[in-house]
Amino acid sequence: MSDAADRHAQALRDLINEAVQAAVERATPPPARVVERPKVPDGEFDLCPWCNKKHMRHLMPVKEARYQLGGISHSTFYALVKQGDLSLVKIGRRSFVQAEELDDFLRRKRYDPSVRTETARVSPTHANAIFAGRTTNASKRPGRVD
Repeated sequence: MSDAADRHAQALRDLINEAVQAAVERATPPPARVVERPKVPDGEFDLCPWCNKKHMRHLMPVKEARYQLGGISHSTFYALVKQGDLSLVKIGRRSFVQAEELDDFLRRKRYDPSVRTETARVSPTHANAIFAGRTTNASKRPGRVD
């Protein structure tokens, strides 16, 4: 009977060794493929205000574009889009602004003291009436009762 017990013990050892060997082979991942990325000069990278890392940014989300424009409101931003001063890039449901276009917009809006812009002038009489709260009937809102 000891001969049969020895055979069973040897069979169990062989079975355990095979199971361990199979588990080790499955757990070892295949070697990863090395992909070489093209080198980009450091001058092409910008410091991202959101993550403080240097990376290339061609598109920025609307929220970041609004932040770059001094924190303007949604309505002001989309009014600029509607007027054609800015354009959006749509990818799926998301909207982006090209960084170059935002730079161009800011260059176009840069203040130049040598160029005088035409401003709306209000006569002193009308300004005093507005300040005093006296306006013409045409400026009253419909349905308003004094």
